[in-house]
Amino acid sequence: MIRLLAACALLLCVTGCGTALPGTAVPNETAAEEAAEPLTAKAALGDFATIDYCSLTDANAVPQRLGSVAVLPRGAYDECRLSVQKDGVDTEVRLGSLQEEDHLTNSEYTLDGRVLPRGLRVYRGTETGGKVLRCVLYLRFADRILLTIDTWTREPGGDRCAVADAVLAIAVDRAAAKRVRHHDVGARTLFRTDACDMLSVEVVRARTGLPDLLASRSLTRHVCRWYHAYPGDVAVDLYLGPAESTWTGDTVEETLAGHRTLVTASFVGRDGVAVCAVETSIVAVPRPAVNESAVLWVELPRPATDACRPARELASEVWAKLPW
Repeated sequence: MIRLLAACALLLCVTGCGTALPGTAVPNETAAEEAAEPLTAKAALGDFATIDYCSLTDANAVPQRLGSVAVLPRGAYDECRLSVQKDGVDTEVRLGSLQEEDHLTNSEYTLDGRVLPRGLRVYRGTETGGKVLRCVLYLRFADRILLTIDTWTREPGGDRCAVADAVLAIAVDRAAAKRVRHHDVGARTLFRTDACDMLSVEVVRARTGLPDLLASRSLTRHVCRWYHAYPGDVAVDLYLGPAESTWTGDTVEETLAGHRTLVTASFVGRDGVAVCAVETSIVAVPRPAVNESAVLWVELPRPATDACRPARELASEVWAKLPW
């Protein structure tokens, strides 16, 4: 008798023929209610610090008319990169770079007219000319957080905006379905390290000699920026995670806080701002899911100043706190 009752219960669960009690939500109603709610980035993406952005795209889903995926999606902390090739022209794609909508106040962008589910919106950035031809889309979630799709080519040809649209469509489907994966991180990685916790504002002020500095962290906490009056007026940037190397012909190799370090000094900008970049990469075994590095930039508004002196001092404090 017990087996018979169990079998009947299983049959009701599988067939869905049971009668719902008044006032009791059934699974499909719950799913329908959730699908009608505005979709926030937090609900769709989960922990911002460990997102695998490559799970928001699919090389096989890019329409063949746009070309073939020449470089398969490869991940970093805050983005996923791939390359689409057509008629010998490579369209580079970066998907990720979460930011708050307020950070676009000084950018040129327009609200795209396409209709998306669950309150999602799309902003289209301004295409740029010159050596790099770019098309940028921003997927806006209900909590005013933006996911960036940045596509560009270095030569005429290709259809970068069509590629951006295709990547956006894939990302929307996967975000709405909550099909986002996360990196399985260990203790000896920088995934969960808050860059702003590596240096206090007081220490940055003391080392640079710049008063009234403020700190601003990225949504993923992998980037911290110490700035003057507004975030674009940078004094110090600290990046934790994979980044393009600062190596140039003028780079020198040193050891700071026991870590092999690359130091690069230069002058950039029309105002001749003194700049120094200091970086180190992981040497620990086993290595984390992606190659890690820590990069510190110092920009001083005094051209005659050696920006590398405070850069080395700040880097030494950061390097001493690295988990590897």
